[in-house]
Amino acid sequence: MKEEDFNHDALVDKTNTLLDEVERVGDSWHAGKDSTESLRQLRVLASGYIHSLEQAVATMRDYMNQVLDENARLHHANGEIAAAAKVMEELGRGLGGTDTDLLIPPDAQMDNEMSPFIRPPTEENKE
Repeated sequence: MKEEDFNHDALVDKTNTLLDEVERVGDSWHAGKDSTESLRQLRVLASGYIHSLEQAVATMRDYMNQVLDENARLHHANGEIAAAAKVMEELGRGLGGTDTDLLIPPDAQMDNEMSPFIRPPTEENKE
């Protein structure tokens, strides 16, 4: 009979140990549930943050593309202004010299694509 009592006590101890382990795992699961929920919320927050950063990068990309386009447009306009300034400088040199053949009054008979203030070259003044 003593052997049965011993086995019974061992069985009770083992059962109590298993029940304690189940309780510990259950407590851990319930405690982890909050952590899991927190991790879920953290993942949602991180996803939102990443999405916001992606939008910011896309906005900056669009802004930089607009800046580059505007820079190209201004570069082209500056080139045209520089070319016009060079032509004006050459005209100014011609007007400031003694060569007054470049200037003629507006002439209704002059029908060409040149400015009406500049005499077109003729056989006489080609030298």
